[in-house]
Amino acid sequence: MDPFDYVSMFVRASLTGESEAPIQKLMRGCQETYLLAAGDFAAAGFYEEALHVLSLADRTKPMVLYRTGYYLQKLGRTREALLAYQEAERDSPYLCFPNRLGDIAVLRAAIEANPEGAKAYYYLGCLYYDKLQYDTAISLWETSEKLDGTFPTVRRNLAIAYFNKRGDGKRAGSEMEKAFLLDPDDAGVFLERDQLWQRLQVDVSERLYNFAAHITLTKERDDLYCEYVTALNLAGKYQESYEAIMRHTFRTWEGAEGRISMQYRICLRELAKAALKDGDAAEAERLLRMALLCPENLGEGRLEGTKNNDIYYTLGLALERQQKEEEARQAYELATLGAAEPAGMLYYYDQPADMILYQGLAKLKLGDQKEANARFYRLLDYGEQHIRDSIVMDYFAVSMPDMTVFDADLDAKNRAHCRYLMGLGKLGLGRREEAAQEFERVLAIDRNHQNAKDYLRMIQREIPMI
Repeated sequence: MDPFDYVSMFVRASLTGESEAPIQKLMRGCQETYLLAAGDFAAAGFYEEALHVLSLADRTKPMVLYRTGYYLQKLGRTREALLAYQEAERDSPYLCFPNRLGDIAVLRAAIEANPEGAKAYYYLGCLYYDKLQYDTAISLWETSEKLDGTFPTVRRNLAIAYFNKRGDGKRAGSEMEKAFLLDPDDAGVFLERDQLWQRLQVDVSERLYNFAAHITLTKERDDLYCEYVTALNLAGKYQESYEAIMRHTFRTWEGAEGRISMQYRICLRELAKAALKDGDAAEAERLLRMALLCPENLGEGRLEGTKNNDIYYTLGLALERQQKEEEARQAYELATLGAAEPAGMLYYYDQPADMILYQGLAKLKLGDQKEANARFYRLLDYGEQHIRDSIVMDYFAVSMPDMTVFDADLDAKNRAHCRYLMGLGKLGLGRREEAAQEFERVLAIDRNHQNAKDYLRMIQREIPMI
């Protein structure tokens, strides 16, 4: 009836004396399969049989040995149990994530029998953190760290817990720094350290220095490299960002659709604006036409719904300055497309708010002052009406624009977003000084707000929008 009932297979083999090789072949060496079968025997009180099953499993897996020690203790073989627990401590913790409620008793027994074993505290802390018992998890991790201060992952976990559950950014930063120093070849921890630095409002210049010092490591992960080129754009190093993007081949990953293509477009757009200010409209046109394409090395095309209003509007300016009036008009028409209503700040596939600004600017160029102002005031009104909203995210989403393990203050993000929209609205209405003040308020909340930085820089450099 059940061709995968391993417990019955082992019982039959024991009764008949037949070979257990076919059973092991069917189990494929999967640690979890052996643990489940052994657990079923143990639940019925058959600890010898449970130990036999585990003896066939890979003994380099910590939970196999912790379970072995636990069942030996049940049989009163305490000396052998201690040896199993000590062997488990020496095994690699790679991909060891105990997650069953029964593992709590096993790991607690291991701690009681071998209180100097740091890894058992770490594993049990991971299990409790998964079960939302954060204070217990933190306490266990702290004990593990005291027993063995050389294990980077427990420090990395403490950094996350201190930041997300205790609101202690200072201790989080200290633990993450120690985690990276213990394993400076771990690109994942390096990425998380940079994400934590962003939450802690570390200046982009320090982040860029850090990337430059570990550029080989930075190239190992596309998400990490994307943070690098984003930081270059944030610092106004648009040419460097473009060159860095074109040197790298990206592969798409879920939840990051549009991120690298956006950075590609931003650096070319801002370079084009600088060319326009310098009077080189032809160069601006060349850069903007490049921005409308997605090179193969980006690993993705244009997101559905992306209208490139900013590119088409700026292209219209470049064409107009070359007396290409009809082409300019066509570009302005394309810049008016898309949704004209602002949205919140949660989803990566939402139309960026500044596209509405460019729609309005294009309407101005086409002589439609009423429609232009309508868009500018929608941005302004949305910001004013929603700035005091309390944001609650009561669902799971991979579509958040910030793929980070560190929690964000959603109310603060909303205030920054609303201030940003108000800045865009005022910029469109020609109130550049007031717009600059709004962008400065955004950056006071989040100094890594890329668009606010770009528009403030544009105002300060007196780059014209019309």
